Amino acid sequence: MPGLLDGKIVLVTGAGGGIGRATCLVLSREGAKVIVSDISTRRGEETVTLIQNAGGEAEFFKADISREADCEALAAAAVSRWGRLNGATNNAGTSGRFVCVAEDTEENWDRTPPLDWKCVGL
Repeated sequence: MPGLLDGKIVLVTGAGGGIGRATCLVLSREGAKVIVSDISTRRGEETVTLIQNAGGEAEFFKADISREADCEALAAAAVSRWGRLNGATNNAGTSGRFVCVAEDTEENWDRTPPLDWKCVGL
């Protein structure tokens, strides 16, 4: 039986453990090719191994999403490798103050910048 995401390419940041790893496993089980990204090479590669051992397809790209250059390189590498992106989940996090968005400072907000998908035409 085909999965809901057969042939789709999905990027997951913070994929080295917890919710990020679980998300990768579910995406793969549903047929997606998963781009696994984490700041920890060891943990990210462990996630890739779990996916591959279950018969899925995945590749690891190391990235620190608090750095704009890493985000741009991650998106470019993913598109270069797979030809496109169909979806992404930004699960990575850093330590910062938990505040209401309307009360957040620019400095605190910038600690976890979103991926800029303009660089890959999305």
